[in-house]
Amino acid sequence: MTRQFECLLFDADNTLFDFDQAQSQSLRETINQVHGSFDERWHDIYTNISVACWRQYEAGEISVDELKVRRFNLFVQATELKCKPDELNSVYMKELAGCTHLIDGSELVIRKLRDAGVKLAIVTNGLSFIQRPRFAAAPIVDLFHEVVISDEVRCAKPDARIFEIALQQVGNPAKASVLMVGDSLNSDIKGGCDFGIATAWFNPARKENTTDILPTFEIQRLEQLLEFV
Repeated sequence: MTRQFECLLFDADNTLFDFDQAQSQSLRETINQVHGSFDERWHDIYTNISVACWRQYEAGEISVDELKVRRFNLFVQATELKCKPDELNSVYMKELAGCTHLIDGSELVIRKLRDAGVKLAIVTNGLSFIQRPRFAAAPIVDLFHEVVISDEVRCAKPDARIFEIALQQVGNPAKASVLMVGDSLNSDIKGGCDFGIATAWFNPARKENTTDILPTFEIQRLEQLLEFV
């Protein structure tokens, strides 16, 4: 199973950063600020809406600006909250930009990979004014050679163009030497497979893969990546 890779591309959220925790905290703070109280049922409602909207964005069905508006419009409709969607969105994005929770073990693994001379890049489907402050406040971002954000390059995983941009920015390594690491089968793994690079599906919860998307590797701990370099 061991294979040599000279360049690793990392998804950010729920691969390096604990986005589930960040989202939960940010949503709670947002609703408490704007509405005054939080109902635990709203967490799952928002999560399902947000996931659906991000998948539409990744499929090219909506723009990033439409995504920001749609998710809270749908959330207000579903919960019948007497809040303005744009106010919820504004507060939520400010709260989320301050969340830097890391996945357990990510800092240690990234430091070891960097010490081993591996080229490292973050390739994330995200909003620049949220991701940049989060990354800047995190202890690992300076270890990466490049950070590619879909909002800035105007294309998103699984689109091949974002992988092309990432490889150009790290010096155009051969595709055979590149590994894409991420938790999303639909964006990270499908994108990497379609682009012609190896992929590692980060699946700590050991979810069943019910798709026809086949990663090169499946890992439950980021430490397993050290076997490949």
